[in-house]
Amino acid sequence: MSLINGNWSFGIIPLLIYKKGAIIVNMLNDVIGKFKMRNVFRIYLQENQWKSANTTNFLRILDKTVPHEAFPYSKFLSTWLYQGSHPIVFIDFDTNTNEFCLSQLPKRGEVNSRWFIPIWVECLLGTVNETLFWIYPNEHLFIKLRRVTKHNTTDVVAFNRNKSVYYQILPRY
Repeated sequence: MSLINGNWSFGIIPLLIYKKGAIIVNMLNDVIGKFKMRNVFRIYLQENQWKSANTTNFLRILDKTVPHEAFPYSKFLSTWLYQGSHPIVFIDFDTNTNEFCLSQLPKRGEVNSRWFIPIWVECLLGTVNETLFWIYPNEHLFIKLRRVTKHNTTDVVAFNRNKSVYYQILPRY
């Protein structure tokens, strides 16, 4: 399986791979935590010492070491590794229902590309702790305002503060 579709990425691979790879590893680290990430790398290095290893080996170890209830982390990581471009996350707010609606589209390339997108939401006034939400491929994410703040305003809500992510956010409210 090719890491990136050749038609989309012609001429930009060297620049893209290094930047994208580092950010994706940091994004995974933010999702699973430093201790679990260190453990995954330790097992990966131990099992593949003096051998040739590949992405499939890493994804297998990731799923075995860090189980996830909703979906395997390898599915999350694969959507970032095996697709070109990156998503734009649109954030809308419906004042009638008092909820955010988050959706995704690829910035360029294959129009049907979709990702498992982690997004951290926090109240800047500290009334609700930072929470990790997921935007699933081909689904919108709806978040009630009261779930992310005790204040009745979107002005105190922040997305991905101090997080490494490989996507753009476009607030439309």
